[in-house]
Formats: sequence, structure tokens, C-alpha cells
Amino acid sequence: MNWCAKLLLILALAVGAPNLHAQDKPVKDKSEAKDKKKEKKNKQDAKDAKDAKTNDGELSIPIPIGRDAKGIRLPYYGANGKLQMKFAIESAKRISEDQLEMTNVRLETFTETGEPEMQIDATVSILNLKTKIIVSDVPVTIKRSDFEITGDKMEFDTVNKLGKFTGNTRMLIYPKEETQPEAGAAKASEPAKSAKPDKTPEQP
Repeated sequence: MNWCAKLLLILALAVGAPNLHAQDKPVKDKSEAKDKKKEKKNKQDAKDAKDAKTNDGELSIPIPIGRDAKGIRLPYYGANGKLQMKFAIESAKRISEDQLEMTNVRLETFTETGEPEMQIDATVSILNLKTKIIVSDVPVTIKRSDFEITGDKMEFDTVNKLGKFTGNTRMLIYPKEETQPEAGAAKASEPAKSAKPDKTPEQP
């Protein structure tokens, strides 16, 4: 190969090399964008799975099957981070994978804004950790600001906050506080006092 051919070959490689790098760069950028999109999707999927577990997942009870524990405090939070319900259990026993037997339990439920809503007191009851339904065959009392119910047997859905009583049931409904009428209105409502008739003159 003469020197002219060598020179042309060197010039061709020098000119073609940047073009090759320029063609490789879009492929690399496209690959990086695809990886970032996949990573973002994985993070979103993980977040959605966490939220689903918070709303619809099982209650986590660190008690092995057949074992019991005392003095349990079990809070349960919703997807918005607000406290939905809180268990205070004197003693509990894990009788199966899905069932927890509770003795002297107090369950407090809360509104979506985290305000106290209801209070449930039961001496003996069973909590289904999957469905979050409480069943009791002994008297249970449910209290709210406007009512109080006591029944022989109860089934309570803690998710939908719906209860069903069987047997003898007693319910007290508390009346709302009546506003006191204004002083002027009270006086206006009072009947006007009749004037005393004048004494008739005595007859001579």
C-alpha cells in the first residue's frame, strides 16, 4: 500500500470514529432511560404493595401458635398514616394461624381524621387476623358518644365498623344537649300576667 492509500485510510478512520461514537450514545441514553423507568415502576409497585398491606393486610401479631402473651398494645394504622384502631389486651393466645383468643380486651376505633369514635369492651373474644372480625359468646359492651349497647353475644367487623348482637340486648341512647334559650326569649315566652280587677265599690 502506497503512502497515498495509507493517508486516505487514516483520514477515513479519523472522520468515521466520531460518527461511530455519536451512534453509540443514543443507544446508551435510551438504555439508561429504560432502566430509570423500570426502577421508578419498581418503587411505585413496592409503595402500592405496602399501602395494600396497610389497608387490607393481616394484623401482625408476634405470638407463635399455641403460645400466649400478656399486656399487649396493638395499634393499626391506615394508608393515610392515621390511627384506625387500637387494641389493649390483658392476655392473648394464638390458637391458630388466623385466630387470636383475647381475654379482657378493649378496642378503640378512630375516625379518618384520627378522632376517637367507639370503644368495645369484652371479657373473652376471638379476633380473626385476616378478616379483622371479632366474635364473642359472652356479654360485650360498645360505647359511643351518643349510645351504649350491651349484648349476650357479638360479632363486630372492625374494618366496616358494623356489629351484630344476639341474645338479650340492651341499648341506651343519649339525648343531644339542648341549647339553652336566651333570657329575652324566655321572658317573651312566659304568659303575660293578668291585671287584677279593680275592687267594686261597696253598696250602701
